[in-house]
Amino acid sequence: MTLSNLMNLRKARPKPEAQPQGDKPPEKKKESFLSSYGFVLLGAALLAISWVFSGAPMQGQHRFLVATAAMPRPDLQKKVLFIIRDDRGGALALAVNAPGAKGAPGFGGPVEPTKVFALHSLDVQLPETLPMQDAGIGVVEGAEAVAKLKSAKPAPKWYIVVKGYFSWGPRQLEQDITSGAWELVDFDKDVLTSTPAPKLWDATHQLPKLVLTH
Repeated sequence: MTLSNLMNLRKARPKPEAQPQGDKPPEKKKESFLSSYGFVLLGAALLAISWVFSGAPMQGQHRFLVATAAMPRPDLQKKVLFIIRDDRGGALALAVNAPGAKGAPGFGGPVEPTKVFALHSLDVQLPETLPMQDAGIGVVEGAEAVAKLKSAKPAPKWYIVVKGYFSWGPRQLEQDITSGAWELVDFDKDVLTSTPAPKLWDATHQLPKLVLTH
């Protein structure tokens, strides 16, 4: 329940019937009001805390997600993804081993296939860059930001441009991993930036696999 819903519920509650004067002392009425007010404040505080923890990164964030041999979809077989975000609200990832022909943007994922992204090394950072310091790379979104990155002087040592992305709702990524279609693999920046795309799927199989603990 959101805070606005909670407030709407409070507004919708019927007002208590008026009590004859003298039935209850004023102190009791004040105490009842303060008790109700304190309950609402406590509920709002707990809701705020839940929002904070829902944004905390989960195990998949900034890892490789690798299609297994059991992947049932032919279009996703041998795909390697980099997970940009993984928290209790869901997950978002970009495919990193499906380059486009003749320098065109590669396949990033099936969601919003016209939206463009670039993953890049952090030797160059734009105002639009979302740096992922623990992974040693950053991401920009949008055609204008990608064009700025490609024309930057000096240019980043490494970058890839893709269109579209992968997205999961709450707990859906964990379900996909548990089903055996994907496996979570530890991230290695050198493997990503120095391995040719056709060999990346094989290279990620040499990295440590992670077992879900949440």
